Amino acid sequence: MTDDLPYVPDPDDVARLLAIRTVDSAGEEQGIWTDDTRPRAEQVAELCRFAAEDLAARLGTLPPFELYDECRRAATLQAASLTLLSFYPEASTGAGGQIPTLTAMYLQAASQLQDRVWRVPLRLP
Repeated sequence: MTDDLPYVPDPDDVARLLAIRTVDSAGEEQGIWTDDTRPRAEQVAELCRFAAEDLAARLGTLPPFELYDECRRAATLQAASLTLLSFYPEASTGAGGQIPTLTAMYLQAASQLQDRVWRVPLRLP
C-alpha cells in the first residue's frame, strides 16, 4: 500500500525531530539514521511507511496533491512517536513526555487534514 502513498516521510525527516537520538556506536550524534545508529535507517524507514499507512486509514482517501506536504509532516510526527515507542519507551513517561506530545500533535494534524481532505473541491482535468 505504501508504494502508492506519495507522502511517506523520509527517515531524515524523523531524524530532524529526534536528532539527539541519532547517536552512533561511538556516542557521536549523526543528525541522520545510519547503519551504526539505534535505530538503523532501515528500521526508521519501516516506521515511516507504517505511519503513512495509519494516516491513509484515518483520511480514508488519497488527499489532493496540494495537501501532500501537510500529510508528510503529520506522518513524520507519527513516525517519530513510533520510533521513540519502539526504541526508547522511557520517553513515554508523564503527560509531558516526548511520545504523548508527538502523538497529540499527530492526532491534531490528522484531524485537521481529515477536515481539509473532505472539504477540498474535486478538480477534474
